[in-house]
Amino acid sequence: MVKVGYQGIEGSNSEDAAKKLCEIKGIKDFELVPLVTSRGVVEKLDSNEIDYGVMAYKNNIGGKVQETMDALSMISYELAGRCELLIHHCVFVYDSSVKLSNITKVVSHEQALVQCQHYIQLRFPQAEIVKSLDTAISARQLKDGVIDKTAAVICKKAAGIGRDLYLIDENIEDEESITEFRMIKKGKFDISNSTKIDSKTQRKVNFLKLLTNYYCYLSWMCLCAVLCLLGGIFSVYFYAAAGACFLIVVILLLARKYLMLKIPMTNVIGFWKYYSSAVSGFDPNQMHDYLRLVEIYQRADGLHLTIWMGTDFSSPYVISTKILTTNIENCSGNLIYWYTGTVNIHTNASITGIAVLEWNIESKNKQINSMSGWYLGSASKEIGALKYTRISKDEFDYIKNTKILRA
Repeated sequence: MVKVGYQGIEGSNSEDAAKKLCEIKGIKDFELVPLVTSRGVVEKLDSNEIDYGVMAYKNNIGGKVQETMDALSMISYELAGRCELLIHHCVFVYDSSVKLSNITKVVSHEQALVQCQHYIQLRFPQAEIVKSLDTAISARQLKDGVIDKTAAVICKKAAGIGRDLYLIDENIEDEESITEFRMIKKGKFDISNSTKIDSKTQRKVNFLKLLTNYYCYLSWMCLCAVLCLLGGIFSVYFYAAAGACFLIVVILLLARKYLMLKIPMTNVIGFWKYYSSAVSGFDPNQMHDYLRLVEIYQRADGLHLTIWMGTDFSSPYVISTKILTTNIENCSGNLIYWYTGTVNIHTNASITGIAVLEWNIESKNKQINSMSGWYLGSASKEIGALKYTRISKDEFDYIKNTKILRA
């Protein structure tokens, strides 16, 4: 028996999508598991309690489903299938005694509210807009008295009729509404937040940080002064030792910049994947569909970053021109990088900008496994959100070699 978890509950559009995707994949012996949220789907998939997960991915009116985007960043996954459904929304109230003029709230999932926003403004201009976890959940809550009887809910027709609610109007979406649903399965690689920095590397970090600390130089100078004092009392050999200490201080000061560059940035170097989500502008590259692979590495002159785009892994998409980090060995901090690329593959425009990422970890001896922040494209004037997730070298090579174009 194949277990298929889906976003929503019985009577939701996701349930219909799950059935359709099982039919497309030829899965005949399956059990549908309602999991309400995209996060719930991902968590059950990650713990191997379900075999596949189905979630609403995007709508032609409402755009990407943000809760799905957020959930997908929590897991390594593979796309198992996709389908599109024509979505129709209806308005229901508790019973026929409810007057439309007395409606105080309109309750539904965020996507349904966006897809019907013009209708809502016209019919219920004074009503409060309340977001729920699912359209079918809204119908159930109205029937069970969780929502006040002066509320109207938006859901599919079967969800309202099946709960004996009173139908006010149907097909209320502002325009033809088509939602893409995606079926995913757990990927070959797991995301772990417990990775520790190996002890050998940590000792190297600690040693180099000690040599570049000003307290180290102060200690050597204090020793130099003590030796000079002892030289005046006991023997000239102490003067020689003091001179050696002074020479060590001079050498360390001259080499400090070089030694600082040699400190391994263990918390951020490695392999990453990320998706971006534009919040302004119209750059079609800045969308969640296209997976980016990132390698952050260290050279003698500091950190470097190279990005490959999920439409072509044969050559880098952009490279960093400068990277700054703050509190790199602490439990929280920032990574800031300036980047440049050849051309935008869709608009033929130059690619330049700045990105700011921040992280939080539980303890200093753990690697940073996720970073989030924003970017600003100086050429395109694009502003958007970023979500970085650390991956292993094996996963990095797997994605590049198998040419996975889209997640």
